[in-house]
This record gives sequence, structure tokens and C-alpha cells, in this order.
Amino acid sequence: MSWISIKDALPEIKHTKDGAVNFVLLWLDPAPDCGANYMIANTEWVHGHIIGAKPYVHKSWFTHWMYLPKSPKQPKGE
Repeated sequence: MSWISIKDALPEIKHTKDGAVNFVLLWLDPAPDCGANYMIANTEWVHGHIIGAKPYVHKSWFTHWMYLPKSPKQPKGE
């Protein structure tokens, strides 16, 4: 996995059968005063903030993103 610039592409929004949506890791630069340089967000939220300019998170903070890895599989019987 590698970082993708939001100038190059936005993450694809993928819905599961139960209506859930996929998540991505975002890189923010500069970091907000009250947080870190990274955050996990669902792709609908990302599109709404980068394209829709929601007021409480400045869209210029988002510079890169990457898909999250698949979750670990539990051995059967545990």
C-alpha cells in the first residue's frame, strides 16, 4: 500500500450488502491543533469534505489517503 494524493484520485466508495461503507486512512498536513497528522474516515465522509467543503474540518488539510488493509482472520473455533 502507498499514499495517494487527493490531487490524483479520491477513494472509491464501496457499500456492503448491509449498507456499511469502506474506510480509508487520511494524511493531514498541517495537523489540526487538537489532533494528529492522520485519521481513519469512511469514504462518503471523505468525499463530502473534499468535494463538499464541510465547515468543521478544513479540506486543505487532507493531502493523501490509502485504503486500509484487510482485517486479520481468526482461526476457526476461536
